[in-house]
This record gives sequence, C-alpha cells and structure tokens, in this order.
Amino acid sequence: MSEYHKATRSLFSTKQAITRSPTQKMKGTVYSVAQIVHQVSQKLKYDIPTVQIRGEISSFKPWRTGHWYFNIQDDKAILPCVMFRHHNNKIQQKIEDGQEVILTAQLSLYEPQARFQATVTNIQPVGRGDILQELEALRKHFWDKGYCAAELKKALPAVPKHIALITSPQGAALHDMCRIFKDRRVPCAFSLFPCRVQGQQAPAEIVRAIHQADMAPDIDTIIIARGGGALEDLLAFSAQSVVESIHACSKPVIVGVGHETDRMIADDVADIRAATPTHAAETIAQHFEVIRHHFAEQVTRLTEQLEHRYLKEQERLLHLKRQLKAPWLKTADMRERLLAGQHRLKQQLLSLWHQSAQQVDTNLLKLEQRKPNVRIHLTQERLERCVQQLRRPAIDERLAFYQKDIRHDQERLNRQMDMQLAHHRATFLHAIDQLEARSPMQTLRRGFAHASNSKGQTMTSISKVRRGDRFTLRLVDGQITGEVIDLEESIEDTK
Repeated sequence: MSEYHKATRSLFSTKQAITRSPTQKMKGTVYSVAQIVHQVSQKLKYDIPTVQIRGEISSFKPWRTGHWYFNIQDDKAILPCVMFRHHNNKIQQKIEDGQEVILTAQLSLYEPQARFQATVTNIQPVGRGDILQELEALRKHFWDKGYCAAELKKALPAVPKHIALITSPQGAALHDMCRIFKDRRVPCAFSLFPCRVQGQQAPAEIVRAIHQADMAPDIDTIIIARGGGALEDLLAFSAQSVVESIHACSKPVIVGVGHETDRMIADDVADIRAATPTHAAETIAQHFEVIRHHFAEQVTRLTEQLEHRYLKEQERLLHLKRQLKAPWLKTADMRERLLAGQHRLKQQLLSLWHQSAQQVDTNLLKLEQRKPNVRIHLTQERLERCVQQLRRPAIDERLAFYQKDIRHDQERLNRQMDMQLAHHRATFLHAIDQLEARSPMQTLRRGFAHASNSKGQTMTSISKVRRGDRFTLRLVDGQITGEVIDLEESIEDTK
C-alpha cells in the first residue's frame, strides 16, 4: 500500500467528515481528481498540526536551487521530505544518509502528483551532541596523557618491506589502496589483517588485528583504513581500546579513516594521519618515490665517479706505457748516467784538493804570525803607543776640554727644561680652564637640567617623546624622575 493510500485511509477513517459544499453533500456526488486531492491536502493542512518525526535519513539530495530532498524512514515505513532553502540555511551540522534525526515538519500533499510528503522546518540529530561531547572528552584525556605528543611519532622505515593493511575485506578502502599501490608500482609486500570497521564488535577486532600485525616479525609498517560514513559508523576508531593499541604498537602506524573532514582520536595518536584511505596509500607511494629519486641520484653519482676513475686510470696506464722502454735503451741510459757521475766525482775531488791546499797555506800564515819573537815585537809596539798616549799634559788638556763641554751642555739642558716646564704648565692651566667652562656640572649650576628617557638616552627633540613616557631630570645636586603629561611644540622650532 502506497504512502498516499495509507494517509487517505487514515484520514477517511476518522469520525470527522470532509467539509463539502451544499451540492457536494448530495448522495451520489462524484468528485474530480483535483477536488479529492485538494480536500485531502486541506485536511492535512488544518487538522494535523506541526509534528516531530524520528527516523533515519536516506536518499539525501541537495539541489542546485538550495532545497533539500530526502526520505525519513524506520523499519516499517518511508516518508518523503522536502526542506526549503530558507529553512536549511539555519542548519549548522552536516546532514548525510544513515543519520538518525528528529524532524520538525508539516504534513502536506503535493497536489499535482498527489504525493504525500513532510515539509521540514528543522532537523535535530539524535544523540549526536552527546557523542561529540564524549569524543572531545576522550580526546582531551589522551592529549593530557601525552599519547599525541609529536616526539612519540615514529618515522616510516627507510625502505618499507612488508606493510600490514587493517581494514574490511569487503570495503572500498581496500580496493582503493590496492589500486594506488598497483598504479604507483610500490615494490613491497602487503598482508591483509581483516576486521570489522563498524559496529559493536569492530573495536575488539581492530585491536586483535593491530596486535597480530605488531607481533609479526616481517611486518614493518601498519595501515589502518576505512572509507567515509556517518559519525556513528566511525566511532570504532575513537574507542579507547583501539587508541591504546595504536599507542602501544612498536611499529609506525598510518591511519586513514573517513573523509578529510572526519577526525577520529586514532588520527591524533597515529604516527602519520592520512585524510582518507587513498591518501594513506599515497603516503607510502610518495615515500617510495623519494627513495627512487635518492637511489637514482646515488646511481648517477656512482656512475660519474666510475667514469672519472676509469679515465684517470686510463691516463695513468698511457703514462706508464710511455715510460716503459726496451732493455738496450735502459742500458745506454745507465752508461750515460755512470759517465756523468764519474765526471762529477772527478770535479768534486779536484775542488776538494784546492780547498785543502788553500787551508794549509792559511794555517801556515797563522803559525808564522804566532811565532814568539813576532808576537813580542808586536806587543812592544803597542806598549810604546800606550805610553805616549798616557803622558800627563795630554791627559790634562783632554780633561779640561771635556769638562768645558759638560758644563756647556748642562747649562743648555737646564734652560731647555725650564722652557719646556713653563710651556707645559701654561698648556695645562689653559686646558683646565676650558674643561671647567665646558663641564656639564657648570651648565647645571647655571640652572639648566639634563633630560633622559627610561632607557638612559638623552631627550633632544619633542618628536621622540610620547605622553606617558618616563623621564629623569639631572640637576646639579640630584635627579628628578617624572612622567610626560602633556606635550607642547615650540613655535620657534617649527619655523
């Protein structure tokens, strides 16, 4: 039975009669389709007030006009709904299929098609606010425990060899990840650890899969993935047991759950958070792209080094070939070197003989000069010269001459010292007078003051001063600290 027949049957079964015109109350009156549909529409409009309906949203379609069309259903019936733009603009939360809600609506009949529907004015998710509050409280609990600290995040292995995929074997997430791994040619092994990804049994199965992958000796990286869905469908990835297992896992964990806007607590605790399962696979693929690029750079550098070494060794080989000669050529070279050595040895011996002969002549001359009679004669000559120099008149004359020079030099030095002392004394007194005249203290004694700001800088212009600035006035016998209350610019300075 269609929704329309159910509605009309319920309406006509009531004890209230449909309002008719006098002619319509006549027995055997025949109604047109438009008339009967209009009567039912008016009955719904005036006899049934605004109602609240609880159920699950399905076939949700936002139109380009801004209106929303969807169904509200339970396990026994489906009711078409429409929510016009001026009403749905006030809805802040995200509306999607599978979401349990309470609608505020007016029942109506779309007359052109005689279609029974509910015109919705408000949508309130059932229990969603409580769920979000519980999730945020649990998220804060794990953040406070330090589970989400950046220093705990583990990096991916340099070259991942075996990756564990923890997801549902029937889900689209597994298909999407396998497609990425195949298209990007990720060169490592993969093992599927199947588990449920929604429902009451999902957390326990996810925890078991994480433990199995962590205990596997050949697994070095773990990916936990699930496609998009309603918040209630993703709650397994915010379960405390799942979060604790991810935190305790000794291997790096990548979590890609839901869409980019979905953020479960597992995303915060994971070593790497991927927006979607596809993004998680792209993370592994990009990691291998970096490895490939690094490997290509290493191969290029080693190739260049080998080519350079090859050319260098080739040049060395050619050099050795040029140095390699026939035995008779080497014998001739050795004969030439031997003759040259004999000639050099002969020259060195002749030079050594001449040096020795010269040394003998020099020593003979020295021995001749050191004979006793020669030395006595030389000593007598030196003694006679000394006796002549030590005669008394000559000494007295030289002493008198030296004493006269000394007295003259002493008088000249005394005059110069007196002149220098008088000049320096006058210069010193003049400098004292100038310092006294230019002394800041002398200026302060005449009634002036030195102003400085809070940083100790001299205040020279009003343009660098603001109201409320602290300042210090230095006087001759102390200082005054104050605050700028008002500023008045000098007229003469501005001109």
